[in-house]
Amino acid sequence: MTREHLKIGFISVDSPEDKKTSSGTLYTIASNFKSIGDLEWIQLSKSKLYNFLEIILKVIAKSLGRNVCFSHTKIGSRLLKKSLNHIDFTQYDLIVAYWCGSALGGINFKNTPVIYLSDATFPAMINYYHPFSHLWKWNINQGLQLERESLSNVSSIILSSDWSANSAIKDLDQDSKKINVIEFGANMSEKDIDHFRQHNITNEQELTFLFLGVEWDRKGGDIAVEAIKWLNDNGVKCSLHIVGIKNLTESVKSLPYVENIGFLNKNDPTQYQKLAEEISKCCALILPTKAECSAIAFAEASAYGLPTFTYETGGIPNYIQNNLNGIMLPISANGMDFGIKIKECLDNHLFSQMSQFAREVYLQKLNWNVWTAKVKGIVNNLVN
Repeated sequence: MTREHLKIGFISVDSPEDKKTSSGTLYTIASNFKSIGDLEWIQLSKSKLYNFLEIILKVIAKSLGRNVCFSHTKIGSRLLKKSLNHIDFTQYDLIVAYWCGSALGGINFKNTPVIYLSDATFPAMINYYHPFSHLWKWNINQGLQLERESLSNVSSIILSSDWSANSAIKDLDQDSKKINVIEFGANMSEKDIDHFRQHNITNEQELTFLFLGVEWDRKGGDIAVEAIKWLNDNGVKCSLHIVGIKNLTESVKSLPYVENIGFLNKNDPTQYQKLAEEISKCCALILPTKAECSAIAFAEASAYGLPTFTYETGGIPNYIQNNLNGIMLPISANGMDFGIKIKECLDNHLFSQMSQFAREVYLQKLNWNVWTAKVKGIVNNLVN
């Protein structure tokens, strides 16, 4: 079926035109599906009743030292699905559902093939990401049931890491034959990425490291700062450029080896260009994230030839290969451990080699052209 005749219904809560949502991943995925067919947004609307009940339940949960995942409760799921009840799915050749794993069960798609896209499963997130910690047992049970029913109701599942795929198979009883692992790419324009230059780094020059993330604690900001301090204290003159944090504490901003760039909005051309410049001027990414599905920052670092220093957790092993395009340390490692490993790579003259391999990993799999080519194969098998 040609692109001109393929009509795609795209189900998501947030608008696929918003470049801010999930670091631009929603926008980029929707844009790539537009190269496959004509895309029409089907909004999963959160009604006033949904928002009201979610607030009430979260207030109750917080007062009892709990969290609640309202979308993965039976009432939350039912309210989300109401916006799909009036849809005539026969008008579409393909349905793509993005990050709505509790809202697809029981929907009659009228034999229209459905692709479900996500970077994680509900069970993989339990007690891993903070909002999914301390959930009530009934919330967990309902969430598992809802997501199992949703994923069983789709034709194909595309996930961004082996970690999430293994959870879908083990925790949600999904058939491995309909699960596809395709890594996310860098949410930067090809024009900017093409300005790549290999980083020839030695510990005899002053180095600039990058921290890129919007959540300071989860992304390991304090550990990154500690690593830079250790490097400076041990003969490696360097600084840390912090990008993405809206309200960085004064105690960190005032450090002589820290430059606070702040949050940069990719929807704003000026701020986007500033982000591209910041990534290109750094020699490596330090992102000791304690919980991660598949950080777009890893793909963007590789696109610019930046080795990444991070933890071995979640979906990260699909994006970082030890001693090649970066280093993964055990989750128990502290800032000094990261500093020691970085200095070791500098002393052994590995940075230039890692920089080149980072670029190769980007070209081979961490880019959206590769992602789209693989998705087109899945789509062709479904619609033909």
